Amino acid sequence: MTCFSQAQRGRLSRRGSLTMEWILLLTLLVIGALAGFVALNYSISRQQDALGSSIEGMNFPAKEDPSTVVISSSASTANPVP
Repeated sequence: MTCFSQAQRGRLSRRGSLTMEWILLLTLLVIGALAGFVALNYSISRQQDALGSSIEGMNFPAKEDPSTVVISSSASTANPVP
């Protein structure tokens, strides 16, 4: 059986309490960092949504895809060009 003197018990008790304080401090730091990252992600997502909406609101002329253009045969034969 190990007998600790009063000074040794006090040192062990302080060491244990310091360890517990560091664990609590690091836990709070990690929780704060996670909350910050979530808030940053939400902010960036809202900015990208706003940017996408403003780009969609612009009126650009539509480009036709040549593979989807249909030429009607009746219009081309109705008035032949000499």
